[in-house]
Amino acid sequence: TQMWNMFPESARDTQAWTWMNFLANERFFPVFTFLFGIGFAMITRSARRRGRVEWQIMLRRLIPLLLLGLVHGIFQPGEALGPYAIGGLVFLFPLTFLPLEKRRGIALALGVILTLVGAYFGGVLLIPGLLLLGFAVSEWRVPEKLDENPKPAALALPVLILFTAIASYVQYLYRDQAGFSPHSSIAGFLFAATWVAAVVVLVRTPLRQGFEVVFAPLGRMALTNYIGATVILLASRPLLGIPAEQGSATNASFLTAWGVVLVMLTAQMIFSALWLKRFGQGPLEKLWRKITWGTGFHMSS
Repeated sequence: TQMWNMFPESARDTQAWTWMNFLANERFFPVFTFLFGIGFAMITRSARRRGRVEWQIMLRRLIPLLLLGLVHGIFQPGEALGPYAIGGLVFLFPLTFLPLEKRRGIALALGVILTLVGAYFGGVLLIPGLLLLGFAVSEWRVPEKLDENPKPAALALPVLILFTAIASYVQYLYRDQAGFSPHSSIAGFLFAATWVAAVVVLVRTPLRQGFEVVFAPLGRMALTNYIGATVILLASRPLLGIPAEQGSATNASFLTAWGVVLVMLTAQMIFSALWLKRFGQGPLEKLWRKITWGTGFHMSS
């Protein structure tokens, strides 16, 4: 809706907008940020394994992301790639000059502090802390340990569900301020933490195969799909007759936006699965990998 400049005149009278704030806005952004932090740690670990200079590889990873984010921001105000790159350059890049033992502790301590601050304010202020936390837990191999033993996540899940329910109720009481208050920021952060814990538990059940079929292709082509979503949403607005700016968008307009997003995600899931089956990696992901490592660039798998 931000890309379509759609905002309600009254949040209390626009149910679709209210539900979007409870199910989407500020809910998954923390998860993606956390995963980016994990990804950057995996890059430095791969650099060590290959005998490459970590800080050089990190720069080759972050600079293209920053440039792409700057261009992408022209078409999608509020895009995340640029802030991710800046957060990585400011907070993660210096860690590559520290011994492994020190960087783990510093990333964890600083990540906790900045995440608590960011959770109160929300938005881009969550990025530094969650990048550091993702980096730290990856360096400590926490994802691998939770995959082997999800009991800590299972114990935390009921507590997180309770706190998420309470925070969401408070957000509902202040829904006129959705997206612009600590209520929505804290509720969104707790929702994201609950989602992560739930996934850790559910992937140890027979549902794992379903998660892999639905989400794995989207995840493996996350960068391509993110940029592709901008193209799709910008192109669909005039085709659907959505005005360039809607300062008092109706409930029907928001339902239309929901429908477009659901169709787009379904199409991207199918497209990603077919593309990966043929080429093994998304086009932007493969180009980014080439720039990072300086390896050959071939679209065939």
